[in-house]
Amino acid sequence: MISLKDTVTVEKAGGLDDWGRPTGTATETFKCRIDYRTEVVKTDNGEDAVSKCVILIKGVALVTTNDTVKWSDAYGDHEAKPLSVSPLKDFSSKVLFTKVVV
Repeated sequence: MISLKDTVTVEKAGGLDDWGRPTGTATETFKCRIDYRTEVVKTDNGEDAVSKCVILIKGVALVTTNDTVKWSDAYGDHEAKPLSVSPLKDFSSKVLFTKVVV
């Protein structure tokens, strides 16, 4: 299987209150695998974008492209919005990983 040695924190996108001020955000931490690679991906808007890494989270992770993903490694602290989020399924349609392209 795939080793999950990294940790990523996802800050959920909050809405706006009646006065237009941002509401509080919720955070969730996942064990994951981060692979640094540059590739051209299609965003949810259909535009081409260049990604810097792929994050694999085990199981179903409710991550959207409006959320903020944060992680730390030997290169420093990173923060980015996902370009695309998709489930990786096996032959029985069970979700094994959630693929987050940043």
